Amino acid sequence: MPLFEDGKPDLYGPFWIFITLNVSMLVFGKLCVWIDHLFDEEIYEYKLDIHKISKSYALLMVYFLVIPICLFFLLKLFLNESPTYAKLLAVYGYSFTIFIPITFMYLVPNETARWFFLIASGLISLWIIFKEMI
Repeated sequence: MPLFEDGKPDLYGPFWIFITLNVSMLVFGKLCVWIDHLFDEEIYEYKLDIHKISKSYALLMVYFLVIPICLFFLLKLFLNESPTYAKLLAVYGYSFTIFIPITFMYLVPNETARWFFLIASGLISLWIIFKEMI
């Protein structure tokens, strides 16, 4: 687990991972749509939808903060020794790192490959969480 020298969990890295993931989802999501329409006969007109940006930021923020809270209470309920919320948030945040390069892989113009990359990255993220919590 990423720790400072004095044993406190590092929460700075997960914050920047969250911001980077949100920006990369925006950039590569738009590029993905453009590539999908590249060979269409219709002309694709680029439109920036600011509401989608704010919705994705809010959804990721809820997902980024609420899931560790749920994990914290579940672990506290079922285990005698529960990790701190800060440790859970740090491990959970760092497990999102794998999703950043996967947003780049979304440029592959094959829906099956996109789903494969997404599921594989989700499993790797779960493995990281499981490995760090045991």
